[in-house]
Amino acid sequence: ERPEKVDIEEIGPLRVVVRIRGVFRSPWGEFFAPALKNPPEYPRFSQPYDHSFFYYDCRMHFYAGKSYVKIQLTIENNGANGRTNPETSYAPVQAVILDKLEAVLRLPSTSHLKFVTKESQGSIDAGESLIIYQGWQENLQNAKKGTLEPVFEKGPFFHITKGETLVASGSTHPGWIHLENPSGATYGLSVLHFWQNHPKKIKVSTNEISIGLWPEEGYYPHCRSEDFPEAAFDLYCRRAGRDANLYLFDSGRHKTHEFLVSFGIRNDPQTTEILAAQLDRPLMAQAPATWYAETQSLGMLAPAG
Repeated sequence: ERPEKVDIEEIGPLRVVVRIRGVFRSPWGEFFAPALKNPPEYPRFSQPYDHSFFYYDCRMHFYAGKSYVKIQLTIENNGANGRTNPETSYAPVQAVILDKLEAVLRLPSTSHLKFVTKESQGSIDAGESLIIYQGWQENLQNAKKGTLEPVFEKGPFFHITKGETLVASGSTHPGWIHLENPSGATYGLSVLHFWQNHPKKIKVSTNEISIGLWPEEGYYPHCRSEDFPEAAFDLYCRRAGRDANLYLFDSGRHKTHEFLVSFGIRNDPQTTEILAAQLDRPLMAQAPATWYAETQSLGMLAPAG
């Protein structure tokens, strides 16, 4: 839906932060997760939202003299819990179930794009798509002890595919890709904690980049209906979870994804890789250790030795 609010949240000589906030609407016009105003079944319940309790809250950081934008996109379920006293008597359960959620950047349409990413490089022609998918291996030997592989070395995996062809694979992908079109315009994308926040997906075609924040291949929570037959788990293991291949995003939860998009002319792919490293490990100014002890800025700390 069009933003409810657009603010310049911070403005200074080095950085401007633009905040965009709003809700989701389906293509046929209905609001996703509509807010309730004194419904018959809960006459004392009313929410302070005009349309929906499920929000996007996007902060875009623009930097002086830089050709990249850092984006912090928060998805919010501000609904009622409805499961514990006293809410059970006057509020509904407002968990949200998703099949997928994507952030999409439209690109000027072109005949083909060159790409470079970890373990792979090549080109994408019109009508083709390149997919980087980060997942985690299942372990179904004893489902109740965990449905994902508990041994770290065996768990994480990524696949890079172009059409039906497997281009590359491995354990953990850093979540960056560099693109260049025939005119020399370049685009870089790096997603913070890409593999750690599995499942994740980056899909690139000649006219758009799509970040699968919750890709359709994944699900949550990690349970099956036959593992937990009790009625209390119906929402988790039948309406969502592995059986249904859907994501349950519970009430009161917020989730932030952070990524960086860069723009340029004939930039070296290493530029995108360096930006990804800087996003992952930002510089931090620190005073000498003695300063923290003497000023007690972090409480009472003994000096070294």
